[in-house]
Amino acid sequence: MAINAGKKFENDFKNSVNTDEIFLHRFKDGTTGTVNGQMIRFKNKNLCDFLLFKNGLLVLAELKSFLGKSMPFTNIKNTIDEQQTFLYNLRLEAKKNNVKAYLILNFRDLSETYAIDIHNFDEFYKMTNKKSISIDEARQLGKQLSQQKKRTRYRYEISDLFN
Repeated sequence: MAINAGKKFENDFKNSVNTDEIFLHRFKDGTTGTVNGQMIRFKNKNLCDFLLFKNGLLVLAELKSFLGKSMPFTNIKNTIDEQQTFLYNLRLEAKKNNVKAYLILNFRDLSETYAIDIHNFDEFYKMTNKKSISIDEARQLGKQLSQQKKRTRYRYEISDLFN
């Protein structure tokens, strides 16, 4: 079975972490199954995709990869209520001492990836009337993660998340 582009991005991110220096935990996604012959997806309510820890700093990272020059907010969660709850929960954790949270946006066609602090993203989300965030807005709000293509896969500079 082919791996979707989002999973490839998550694998590239994971493989970019120097686990000799940074503790990394990948939360498991939901699973699929069948009930009465119908395909059903069981979703876990994870806080984020990755938990990283280094030198007393905890980093929570939610990764999103997509095509185009903007990311629809439905890529975060399907409904506005789910989006607001998700952002609120991440922001609540990021208010604690030595905890940072990022939404990491991978603009695949442009080969650009931005880490946006959850506080900045949530403020943007609350203030905009739009239903997406553009590449230009991501450039303003976040910090670009340098990335290097290794034949067909990417490596990301994860240590930037701890600065």
